[in-house]
Amino acid sequence: TESIRIHGEPSVRIKAKIGAADGLIFIDAFWGSHTKLYGFVPDISAAAGSGDPAMVEAFSPVTGGSLMADWNCTEKGCPSRRAILFRLPGEGNLIRVCARLGCPGHYIHIQELKERISEEVSNINYFGEGEDEIFEGI
Repeated sequence: TESIRIHGEPSVRIKAKIGAADGLIFIDAFWGSHTKLYGFVPDISAAAGSGDPAMVEAFSPVTGGSLMADWNCTEKGCPSRRAILFRLPGEGNLIRVCARLGCPGHYIHIQELKERISEEVSNINYFGEGEDEIFEGI
């Protein structure tokens, strides 16, 4: 979206639900960055009380369709088995982002790239200075 810019560039807009709260999240479009802006206050209280991590349910902001997919996060120690799925132009090109709030796990698959290169690119993470750890992942 052009209306919300992060680092001077248009952001990626998704509709999300975290606990009982929902609204829009604007995500930095630069690969590996975890900078984002929330249009609501995420409800992490229910998960915090149970000891389970807060999970994000993501939807298209236009159609309301689910962006969720099954995926075992590859981040060490992350128990998440769900991801937010972004389909890219081209057959089979996609990005998976761990649905656990605070997890930096993500994976990019581009058909034209060798799997080894996709794995290396997927390991790129940039946490901006001063970011609170709860907002590091999606």
